[in-house]
Order: sequence, then structure tokens, then C-alpha cells
Amino acid sequence: MLTSNDSIKVGDGVTLLCWTDRHAYTVISVSPKGFRAQRDKAIRITKPEFIPGGFSAICINNNEIKYEYEPNPSGHVISARLNKKGFYQCGNQKISSGRHEHYDYNF
Repeated sequence: MLTSNDSIKVGDGVTLLCWTDRHAYTVISVSPKGFRAQRDKAIRITKPEFIPGGFSAICINNNEIKYEYEPNPSGHVISARLNKKGFYQCGNQKISSGRHEHYDYNF
């Protein structure tokens, strides 16, 4: 998790944690109470592989799928603030450092 002890600057990559999915963002502004970040364009470079099972199929390489990231000038913008425990979050969703896109095909 990203905490008040972490140094955050414009251009840093952050990740919005959405249950089992993850979304990559780039910090676009910083203030004393938090920061704003814009959604990156995540380009999947590893193809998911499925086998029959579960309700329809199971992705056997779900945790090995890799992404490349590009700025997205029209991407969704979020505002992150420090919570009482010293962690950054947007609404109820926590934020971690670095860009880590992940779509959970098996959820």
C-alpha cells in the first residue's frame, strides 16, 4: 500500500486496487493532502489461455499476463487522499505504488 511516508511526484505510476482487479494510473498532480491520477492505457502483451472448467472456462495463465502502459490524455481521473491509518485511497479502494494492471478472468 502507498503510505504517507512514500514520496509521490507527478509522473509516478500507481495502482488502484479493485477487489481482484488492478488498474494502472499516472500521478498528474500532488497536494499536501493527496494527489490526482489519470488512468493509463494498458496494452495486454500476453494472451490469456483458457481451458474448459468452472462456469465456462478457467484462465490457466491469469497471474502471468503482462501489460505495457501508455499515457491516456482522456483517461479517467481519480483523487486520492490519506485515510486515518496513513494509507492513500480513493473512496473505499486502496492504492499501491507502481503500475500493475490485472484483470481476474477467474473471478
